[in-house]
Amino acid sequence: MSFICPKIYRCDIKVLVLQCQNMSYSEFLLISTNAEKLDFYNVTVKNEDASIVPLEKLVEVAVKVRYINLYFDENDTSITSETAKNLLKIPHFLSLEQCTLHGMPEVFDIETFCLHFRKNKVTDFDFRFLPTISQAHKERLEAIIVEIISTESHDFQIPMIGFDGQNRENYEKLFNLLR
Repeated sequence: MSFICPKIYRCDIKVLVLQCQNMSYSEFLLISTNAEKLDFYNVTVKNEDASIVPLEKLVEVAVKVRYINLYFDENDTSITSETAKNLLKIPHFLSLEQCTLHGMPEVFDIETFCLHFRKNKVTDFDFRFLPTISQAHKERLEAIIVEIISTESHDFQIPMIGFDGQNRENYEKLFNLLR
């Protein structure tokens, strides 16, 4: 990206798919302005001081985005304990058609997101957590899944939640509800 971006005058990319890239925040701004879909596989966006740009800051400036598919590795630090709360403050985030976040760390505040699930009528969420999350976090995620599948009326978009070691039967029930 660092080689290509200086040669770009105007960017009308609608679907932006990047894999294993490091880019500056200014490069991200240049190429994501008109993007309606972001597919990032192990992409790191850095500020001028070399710090990692938080996920919510990327979503905030990608105002035309409708679909987000982000795949993180265990070393990614763009998700913090404040990410969920900050994402929910972004008006266009709440109207996305799809948001897939794979490789989510335990630090992601799923409790804050749970408050939004029951109000969500638009966005298809798919959260897959890192295999390194703690047993306590797995138990909390399992409890959230049980709460979702045991709800009688699903007048909201059901989120997909996945992690290593989860109860297979509950996973299948959740998957079947999504159909």
